[in-house]
Amino acid sequence: MENTIFSLLPPVLAIVMVILTRRVLLSLGVGILAAAFLLADFKIRKTFSITWEALSGNMYTRTDGAFEWSEWNLYIIFFLLILGIVTAFTTISGGSRAFGEWAVTRVKSRTGAQIMAALLGILIFIDDYFNALAVGQVSRPITGRHRISRAKLAYIIDSTSAPVCVVAPVSSWGAYIIG
Repeated sequence: MENTIFSLLPPVLAIVMVILTRRVLLSLGVGILAAAFLLADFKIRKTFSITWEALSGNMYTRTDGAFEWSEWNLYIIFFLLILGIVTAFTTISGGSRAFGEWAVTRVKSRTGAQIMAALLGILIFIDDYFNALAVGQVSRPITGRHRISRAKLAYIIDSTSAPVCVVAPVSSWGAYIIG
């Protein structure tokens, strides 16, 4: 099934599921399983074997017959997990809402809402993923009130997250590039 038109089926299935269900993780999971199903020539047991090998390959590597933890991948997974937890705590504790209420009194126009999202994207430069998570959570209510589409907000956030993090020497990207 490799190198055929069927190789387009998993991403198309995932995209259609995202549009229909609005559940990104579920849709990506179905896309992964569909890809493994195609690679396994429609054999269920082999599908789960391929999926497990791909998942476990991110956790550990096999060298000289022994298993070694893949520290780099685990650090990245844990780092992203911690960033997600910090973002969730910010939302649950009301930090995003408090900033939104403060910004509503200051931001009066559509242009101001877009500039505010861009400035936040520049100011939060710890990590590009954290930038996208935090700025998205904080800016969404304000840009929503000014009828700015989520696609435009995503463009603003994407335009400021990774580029600023790469240039800033005290970000995770800066530390990686300097190292």
